[in-house]
Amino acid sequence: MKKILLSMFLGILIGIIIGVSIILIRTAFIPRPKRVKPDNIPVSAFLIGGYDGYYWIDLVEIRNDTIRFNFYNYKTNLLVYDADFILDNCGAFSLTKSNWSDYVVFFDDRLCNCTILIEDHYCQLIALQPAYFKRE
Repeated sequence: MKKILLSMFLGILIGIIIGVSIILIRTAFIPRPKRVKPDNIPVSAFLIGGYDGYYWIDLVEIRNDTIRFNFYNYKTNLLVYDADFILDNCGAFSLTKSNWSDYVVFFDDRLCNCTILIEDHYCQLIALQPAYFKRE
């Protein structure tokens, strides 16, 4: 009986080791397909998002006190939001044409989150209303 249990345990253990090894080899050596940017998405746009969805984001312009972005749905490639945003709780930090893509990481309806931590909160971009365009 002990030999049977030991054989089963070793079989399961070896199976787990082989499974984990295959996953590691596959992720390390098999290239992942690149995300192809559709023709209607601006060349300057890049992908932001997370587990709940992605958007192509494109900087339209930066003015003295506002930043205008266009957001395109990753699945449909349609423009879903076009609005001016203002920085909120960002202290002296400001976004520029050369650094904005390093900091804007998430979009949720009227709010963009940035990776800049100011004291105990993250800098945010809040959309001014009404937006130029919002797909319902």
